[in-house]
Amino acid sequence: QNNVYINGEIRAKGRYPNEPFSLLSQNPSMVQMTSQQALPHIYNDGAEVGLRNNNWIWDVSRIYAQSGTAINSTLNIYPAKTYTPSSEHFFIQNSRKVLDLAYEWAYDSTTQLFAAYSIDTPIVKVSIFDTLVNCHNVNSLTFDGICFEGGNMITFSADTNRYFSVK
Repeated sequence: QNNVYINGEIRAKGRYPNEPFSLLSQNPSMVQMTSQQALPHIYNDGAEVGLRNNNWIWDVSRIYAQSGTAINSTLNIYPAKTYTPSSEHFFIQNSRKVLDLAYEWAYDSTTQLFAAYSIDTPIVKVSIFDTLVNCHNVNSLTFDGICFEGGNMITFSADTNRYFSVK
């Protein structure tokens, strides 16, 4: 998962509804779920559905079809035998059509289009690497006067090094 910074702050993907969650009108299957409320038409723009599997677990998968309040998605459940969620809550995210709060964003990996909701011209930075500097078994290495930013997980991974420094 890549981090997105807009105007220097990490920002979340846009989602619908903003809060709390939509309710299902029936138990979802591995293929289709139906909402109790109207949904924006979001099919075919990279949209994803998040379905609450447990109190602390959300399953997220891409939506591949929509008809009114019914959405079809392949839930990535392992093992993929049966699926009975413990909740009736879900949300839609990662669609340009649900962006309605300042600096929410969406990315369609098929078209490689990034969209952000903004009334100004924001500065957008997206991290693409989990680790920025990966140094192992290196001797006498100094980083001086370099600004590192944007690692998803780790800025420096440096072990078993001698005389390694960052100034």
